[in-house]
Amino acid sequence: MLRNSYYNLLIFAALAIALGLAFGRLTHAPRGLTVDAERTHVDRADRSHARPPGNDLTFLFLPHHLAIAEHIARHGRPPLWDDRGFCGRPLVGNPQAGLFYPPVWLVWITKAPWLFGWITLTHLLAAGLGMYRLARAMHTSRTAAVVAGLVYELSPLSIAHVAEGHLPHIWSAAYYPWAFWALIRALRGENGAYPVLALVIALSFLPGHPQEWLLLVLAVTAWIGVDAAGRMLARQGVPGRPLAAAGAVGLSLALVALDLAPQAATLPVLRQDHTSKDAVVPTHYSLHPRNLLQLLEPTALGGPTDYFGGDNYWETVYSIGLAPLSLALFAMLFHSDRTRMRPWLLLLIIATWFACGRAAGLEPLAKLLIPGMSFLRAPGRALFLAHLAAALLAGIGLDTLAACAETRAWQRWARALPALALGTLLLLGATVLVGKMTHAPLPSPLEARLTELDRLRLAGERLCLEPRVWLVTLSLAFLFGLGARLRSRPARRIIAACVGLTGACELAASAYQVLPHSDALHWLALQPGDHAIQAALAPGPPRPRVKARDAVFTDLNAVLLGVEKTNLADWFQLEDSSLLEEPIYEVAGRERPFEKTLPMYDAVALFRSEIRQAVLDRMAVAALVSDRPEPGCPWPVAKLPGALRSPFLYTNPTALPRAYVVPRAEVAIDSTAGILARFRTLDPRTAAILDHDPLAGLDPRHRATFHAASWLPMASDRVRLEIETDAPALLVIADAFAPGWQARVDGKPARIHRGNLAQRVLVIPGAGRHLVEMAYWPPGFTLGLWVSGIAWCVLGVWWLSTRRAWTVGAACSAHRNRLGHGLHRIGRGNRGQGARELDREPAAAPGLALGDQVASHHPRDPLGHGQAQPHARQPLLPR
Repeated sequence: MLRNSYYNLLIFAALAIALGLAFGRLTHAPRGLTVDAERTHVDRADRSHARPPGNDLTFLFLPHHLAIAEHIARHGRPPLWDDRGFCGRPLVGNPQAGLFYPPVWLVWITKAPWLFGWITLTHLLAAGLGMYRLARAMHTSRTAAVVAGLVYELSPLSIAHVAEGHLPHIWSAAYYPWAFWALIRALRGENGAYPVLALVIALSFLPGHPQEWLLLVLAVTAWIGVDAAGRMLARQGVPGRPLAAAGAVGLSLALVALDLAPQAATLPVLRQDHTSKDAVVPTHYSLHPRNLLQLLEPTALGGPTDYFGGDNYWETVYSIGLAPLSLALFAMLFHSDRTRMRPWLLLLIIATWFACGRAAGLEPLAKLLIPGMSFLRAPGRALFLAHLAAALLAGIGLDTLAACAETRAWQRWARALPALALGTLLLLGATVLVGKMTHAPLPSPLEARLTELDRLRLAGERLCLEPRVWLVTLSLAFLFGLGARLRSRPARRIIAACVGLTGACELAASAYQVLPHSDALHWLALQPGDHAIQAALAPGPPRPRVKARDAVFTDLNAVLLGVEKTNLADWFQLEDSSLLEEPIYEVAGRERPFEKTLPMYDAVALFRSEIRQAVLDRMAVAALVSDRPEPGCPWPVAKLPGALRSPFLYTNPTALPRAYVVPRAEVAIDSTAGILARFRTLDPRTAAILDHDPLAGLDPRHRATFHAASWLPMASDRVRLEIETDAPALLVIADAFAPGWQARVDGKPARIHRGNLAQRVLVIPGAGRHLVEMAYWPPGFTLGLWVSGIAWCVLGVWWLSTRRAWTVGAACSAHRNRLGHGLHRIGRGNRGQGARELDREPAAAPGLALGDQVASHHPRDPLGHGQAQPHARQPLLPR
C-alpha cells in the first residue's frame, strides 16, 4: 500500500511539474490570463470583422461569467435570461452558458478572472492522470503510462486551444481518457465502471461546449456497437456488458437533462441560418495536406499570431511532437499484438478522416446520417480523439521499444526515423535555397494570398531555423543508435525512457513558446474613453443600449461599464430578433458591396438608411461607438479623449424609451421585408405592428397617448414596470420576444404578444396606475430538473450497489498481483521474459470483442478456471 502511494505521488508530481514548466508564465505570475495583449491571432477563415488583440477568453467567456457573477452579487442567484446583447436571449438553453459546471462557480463567487487559467491547468492535469489510468488499463508499464499522460496533457492541440481561449473545449476534452478508461473496464465486466462511465460523459457535457461531448458520445457508442457485434459473431450470447454500457451512456443524457432539455426546447426559435449577407460563420476549419508538416514541429506553419497554413492554427494542429510520434510509429510497426492496437489505430484513422472535412467525404456523410452533427461546424475538433489515440500509442510504443529483443528492429528504426526527419529538413532547406538563388524573396506569412510553394518555402525556413527541431532529431538519432548497439534489456529500458523524456521536454518547450500571458488588470481596467462613454449615456435602469464596433468596444467593455450591446461576439440568437436586427448589422460593421454606379443606387441607399434608423429607434439604441467616422450615421458625434483607438461616440436623438405606451395596433401579416418597409412610414409613437389587434372592440376614440413607462430595478429575468394611463393602451417593451416569458398586470395573468417583428407587447386594459411584472422560466427546464433529479438518484443507487463488488474485485486483483510478483521472482532465472510477463494481463486473442481482453470469468484468468495460468500466457513481443 505504501509502495503504491509512493508511486502515485511520483506520477502526480511528474505530470504536475511538466504542466508547471509549460505554463511557466502563469506559474510565475499566477494572477494573469493566458491572453496575448499585443498581437492578434490569425484566422484566415473568418474575414467578417477586424480582429483586435485578445482571444475567446476576453471576447466571450470572461464577460459572460463576469456578468453572471455581478448578477449573483446583486440578487443572490444566477440569472435565467441574458440581457447583455441581441435585445435579450435565453441563458438556460444556451449551449455555451456552462451554468451547471461546478468549477466556474469559483469564478462567480470570487469574481477572480485569473482563476480561469488555474481551472484549465487543473483540467489538463486531470487529463494526464486519466490518460495514465487508461494506459495502465491497456497493460502498459508505469513509465509508458506516464509518458502517455504527458503527451496528452501537453498535446499541441490542447495548448493551442488554451492560447485561443477555448477553455470549455479543454475542460470537456479532459474527460476523454477517463471515459475510455471506464468504458474498457465496464466491457471487461467490472460493474463499478458503469456509473463512472455515465458520470464522466455527463461531466464532459456541462462545461459549455457540446461539440466535444457529441464527438465523445459518438466514439463511445461506436466502440460499444463494435464490441457487441464482436460478441455476437463469437456466439457469446446476449451482449450484456455492451447493453449495460449503452445504458450508462443513456443515463448520462438524463443526468444533464436540466441543461439538455432547455436547449432542445429553445432550438426551434433559434436562428438556424448564419450565412447572412453581412456576417458569415466559418463552418469548415479542417485539415489540409500541408498540415502534415506539423508532424515535425507544431509551429511549422506558424503560430497563432503568424499562421500561414489553412484556416487557423488552433483548430488544425496535427502534431503530438516528433519524439512521441517516433514511439507511436514504433508501436505500429513492431508491436506483436495487433488486436491490442487495432481499436486505437481505427480511432486515430477515423478521427483524422473526419477532421479533413468536406473534401474527405466522411464529415458531410456523418452530418447527413447522424442527428446533431449539423451543429458541429469545426471538423477539426475531432483531432481531440486523434490525439488521445496517438498519445496512447506513444505509451505503448515505449513499452514496445523497451521490450523489443530484436536488435534488427532497433537498427532499422535508428536508421529510418532520423534519416526521414533529416531528409525532410534538407528538402525543405533546399526549397528555400532555390528560392533565394532565383532571387525570389520570401513572402510575408500574413499575406492574404499565398501559393502552396510560398507556404512550403516559409515552412522550410521555420523548420531549418528552429533549434528545437534539430535538437530533438539529433537526440533521437543518438538514443536509437545507442540502443541498437546495446544488448542489455535494462539499458534499453533506460533508453526508451529517455526517448519518452525527450518527448515530454519537447512538448513542454513548444507549449511554453505558444502560450501567451498578460496581466488581468490590463483587461479589467477602465480607460479614460470608457469613462467618457459611461458619462455620456443615461444611467439605468434599464441599462443603456448601444451598437459598437467590436474591435474598439468589446463585450468585456460593455460588462465593465454596465452597458448592453446589440451585437455580441456570439452566434446564439433568437430568429425573430435576428430578423429585426439584420438591417443594422452593417452599422459599425462591414459595408454591403453595392456598386454606386448601378441605377437607383441613391434611392436604394436612402430606403435602407430610413429602415435602419427606424429599427435603431424601436430597439432603443441610444448610442453608437466606433473607431472611425461613420458616413451613414447622421447622429451628433463627439470624439472621446484619451481612449484606445480614439473612438467616436454617436448619440441617437430619436431613440425611443425601453418601455412605452402606444394607443393602437396596426395589423400586418406581411413578410419580414414588408414589416420592415412599413417601419419607414409608421410613427412608432402612434402604433405598434402586430399580426392582430388586441384592442379590437374598444372605442378607438378613448385611447391613451404615447408616454414612457417607469422601469423599476429588478433582475435580468424579472421585469417590473409602473404605468399610469387615462385609457386602454398597448405597452411596448423593446426587448426580445421569446417563449418562457410570463406577465402579470396588476397581479392578474396577461398574455405577451409579439409586436414590431420581435418585441413584447402587453394590453393595458383601462385607466389608472398599473404594475406590470414579467418573469422568465426557460421552456423545458422543469422537465429537465425532474429527469436529472431522478437520474442522479439512479446513479447513486447504482454506484452504491456496485461499490462493494468493485472493492472486492480490486482486493482480489491486488492479491493476484502479489502472487504473480512472487512467481516472477521464483522463476526469474528459468523463464526469462515469460516470467516477467506474469504480472501483466494477457492481450486479446483474435476473434474476441474489443472490450474483452480474455474470454474468462476474470480478466486475469485466460482459461476461465478461476486461477491464473502462467504457461498459457504469450509474451508481449517475439523473442
